[in-house]
Amino acid sequence: MMNNTTMDLKKDMEYLLLELQKEWEASGTTRATVAIQLEEAQEVNKRLQKEINDRQVLLTQEEMTFEQSIQFTKQNYILLRLIKKILRKEQRTNKKGFDCEFSVTLDKEEYRIFRELVLVEDNKNV
Repeated sequence: MMNNTTMDLKKDMEYLLLELQKEWEASGTTRATVAIQLEEAQEVNKRLQKEINDRQVLLTQEEMTFEQSIQFTKQNYILLRLIKKILRKEQRTNKKGFDCEFSVTLDKEEYRIFRELVLVEDNKNV
């Protein structure tokens, strides 16, 4: 049976995680704008989906410390923000039907992930 101190600590940790999640869901100040060709959007989405799948496997197979778990969770929130932004812009562009590219504004963290997963891969394939 848990004592009051343990229960209070558990409630405090749950509150802290909820507050962190709220913070991680919000984009920061725009640092970069990337243009994605509609014909490239499917490849970008595939790379992001692969990253999600890889992270899911890692999450189920790796033992993580609390600190690693928090960092991993934060990175997942940033990745999800990036994916939502790209999909939203792609859907709007497809709905218009006359543009062949769309631009996505990214904060520093989103741009870092985009650069690592998309731009670096493009350079490897050249």
